[in-house]
Amino acid sequence: MRRPTGDDDSLLQRAVRGEAACFTELVRRHRPWVCRLLSAMTSDLEAAEDLTQEVFTRLHRHGSSYKGRGQFVAYLKQLALNVGRSYLRRIPGVTLVAWDEQVEPRSELSSDLLDAILTQQVQSEVRASVEALPTDQRMAVLLHYFGGWTIPEIAVRMQCPEGTVKSRLFHGVRKIREALTSTTQKEEQEQ
Repeated sequence: MRRPTGDDDSLLQRAVRGEAACFTELVRRHRPWVCRLLSAMTSDLEAAEDLTQEVFTRLHRHGSSYKGRGQFVAYLKQLALNVGRSYLRRIPGVTLVAWDEQVEPRSELSSDLLDAILTQQVQSEVRASVEALPTDQRMAVLLHYFGGWTIPEIAVRMQCPEGTVKSRLFHGVRKIREALTSTTQKEEQEQ
């Protein structure tokens, strides 16, 4: 049987009208990155898989409320972030695992860091530089830039003042930039 074709919006509209294969195609297209995003948020692959199922269950149940033409990925990402946040609010002492190279970054990242993440050649260096951050900085960077949390939300979760969160974000991003700059300079010297 052939897979349904079309953009995400049209597939969701058809799925809402009862074409199950269209919904299956949406899950096939988007399940991997949704699961990786939730895994980065929760540091628990099993929980992330369960939460991913919850995201797509909610999408199936409430897909008819989607009205954003051409904004399906943003809608699905927000749905995943909401499910992840709800889960994290129920779990004391959140710790984050290293993020996967396929997690889609938010547009609020500075342009040079966003370019580095999107460049296939340096994804492993970016991942390594994020993993090398001290735990508090790594958590703040992941929650804010990849999880969509606001500074006040992070402050509550990390039980620290907002100024401390801002400092951790500033120093974390600075260290990532320095690591990427260092890697780029080493590559240029080798050539």
